[in-house]
Amino acid sequence: MPFPPGSKLPAIAQAIRYVRAPLGFLTELQRRHGDIFSVSFPYFGKVVYVADPALVKAVFTGSAEQFHAGEANATVLEPALGPNSVLTLDDAPHMQQRKLLLPPFHGERIQRYGELMREVTLREMESWPVGEPFALRRHTQRITLAVIMRAVFGVHDEERLARFEGLIETFAARVNAITAFPMLRRNLGRWSPWPRFLRAREALDEFIYEEIALRRREVESGEGDYLDATIKETLRARPVIVDVARKLTAPASIGGYELSAGTFVMPAIAAMHYREDLFPDPEEFRPERFLGGKPDTYVWIPFGGGVRRCIGAAFAEYEMRIVLRAILERAELSAPDPKPEKVKVRNITLAPGKGTLVSLARPLC
Repeated sequence: MPFPPGSKLPAIAQAIRYVRAPLGFLTELQRRHGDIFSVSFPYFGKVVYVADPALVKAVFTGSAEQFHAGEANATVLEPALGPNSVLTLDDAPHMQQRKLLLPPFHGERIQRYGELMREVTLREMESWPVGEPFALRRHTQRITLAVIMRAVFGVHDEERLARFEGLIETFAARVNAITAFPMLRRNLGRWSPWPRFLRAREALDEFIYEEIALRRREVESGEGDYLDATIKETLRARPVIVDVARKLTAPASIGGYELSAGTFVMPAIAAMHYREDLFPDPEEFRPERFLGGKPDTYVWIPFGGGVRRCIGAAFAEYEMRIVLRAILERAELSAPDPKPEKVKVRNITLAPGKGTLVSLARPLC
């Protein structure tokens, strides 16, 4: 049986469309070709996307030995995260790392971070300008970084926090197509992209190892349903990533197609979240659709699914509740332009094209 249908454009043209309009590209393909379709990319060749709850469930609940998430992720993420990340490992090594990392992100332990999240949010809000548009994304990113460094690494020194922010910004700026495509990872001189990326990664690693050493030397130690629904609707309409990957280590039957070992199978988050039969009027932002019950596990999939579902999902949603509540209590924000900001691919994640441009209506009290 042939590969699932897809665009006839050259692979480079499909890659450009994916980068320029990721949500629209996958949504258009699903509407044109159905619930299983293919996309061609340079280097990766043809990959298969699925955008149907039953097919997504088949991928997420399929044998972890057959559907390799780590191997699939490593093609893009290994230069930045290394070979031993929970995201780039498979089988027993993955489960071992996952069990080590999972406890701090669940249950009562994440509740302890609530006051810290609120404190960091309120402090960052003091720098917001009044009466003029500003990009909110940069500020919320600073909140996220500060929370990670304080809660996960235990960093409280303001100078070290500022140093970390600079290092992570430089590192993020260097993670681009040069890291995604192995053929581009070439040393063409000290100031060429690959050596600059390696230096940024080394500097960030050095900082993290410093923090590990410092920790080892130390002796130490909801606005309710509608807010939760708003968070879920935000993650539906603007997921952080458009797809998740599995690489087949053995042939598998998916949606009536016999796919060979080595094929990438990709649950299409963006296309799933914009299916009209699953989310009526998908272009509308309607938190009400998430009131009165939990979304289906294989329909709303911003954190992936199965045994490889993001281990930080509960932590992330909890942080969003704390941060948003703190902002809503003290700030009146409005959008200077009523039109939705276009989505852009930044590294492997999606972000508002203008950084979430907002205006603060009055001084913070």
